[in-house]
Amino acid sequence: MARFPKHQVTDLQRKQIKAMAAMGLGHVAISRLVELNRNTLYKYYRRELDIGADEANLAVARSLFEMATKEHVPAAAIFWMKARAGWKDRDPDPHEPPPPAIHFTWAPATPALLNNAESDRTIDGTAEEAGNSRAPTTVSWAK
Repeated sequence: MARFPKHQVTDLQRKQIKAMAAMGLGHVAISRLVELNRNTLYKYYRRELDIGADEANLAVARSLFEMATKEHVPAAAIFWMKARAGWKDRDPDPHEPPPPAIHFTWAPATPALLNNAESDRTIDGTAEEAGNSRAPTTVSWAK
């Protein structure tokens, strides 16, 4: 029975496999792309598969840390504190009133509705006034 020749490891293939692992490709996908059996992939490229994603995470964390500390990007700092320092959005206080709400029910705009909106910030009209047969139209802003 004929045997396949022993696999020859190259630096280029190591870099490619490490890059694929860093980008989040699974081992099955990598073995298909480089045309290697999974056992051969694990035997010769285990380190690249193991540290590829870790090195990518390190690079992103370093970049995010610099954005949060040097480039004054508040969203990056908030993300870092939530992901790494355990921060979370605070739970609403049960004794605190809810924030004001804005409720919209849309209907075609007519001059009568627009004039009413400018005068007292509340529109109450019926569908007949708006020119169609939809339900009453209400737009109100909490003051």
